[in-house]
Amino acid sequence: MKDRSQKIAKYARYMLIILVCFISTFLVLKLCNQFSGHYGYHISQSIESAKPIKSKERPSPKDRLGLNNLHLEDNGIKIKVNSYKIVKIADTNSMDPVIDEGSEVIEITPKTYDELKVGDIISYESYKYGVVIIHRIIKIGKDRYGWYAICKGDNNKVEDAEKVRFNQIRGVVVAILY
Repeated sequence: MKDRSQKIAKYARYMLIILVCFISTFLVLKLCNQFSGHYGYHISQSIESAKPIKSKERPSPKDRLGLNNLHLEDNGIKIKVNSYKIVKIADTNSMDPVIDEGSEVIEITPKTYDELKVGDIISYESYKYGVVIIHRIIKIGKDRYGWYAICKGDNNKVEDAEKVRFNQIRGVVVAILY
């Protein structure tokens, strides 16, 4: 009799462990589905049926390089860009997390304002502050003085204090090196 009750107790422990594992797995999947929007996918019953979440479209920089200007070589990558500058970034945190202290950016000089679009990251000489600033274009317009861009650091709460004219622009970012 004692042997039988020991087997039943052992069986009950195994069933309890299986039940706890099942409930834990269920709760983890439920939490993943609840928070999956932060990671870009909904967890579903199978990996094959996982569907990407469509996020709100935001203006992004124009692709100025293209794959035909990137060449993989045995010892690295060669980027074919005419008249470029490499710029070291100061620690202002205004473009975090996209561009941060210690990063370098590769810039090209646009020939006309028609080459620029909302979403581009540009460097410009600020007449107000007397320094070069690297921020994203958030609006483009024309007024009685001509073309202008309104810029803002990605990590800033407000847009920059001045309208940026084309003659202030020093470059448009085509690559960020971390």
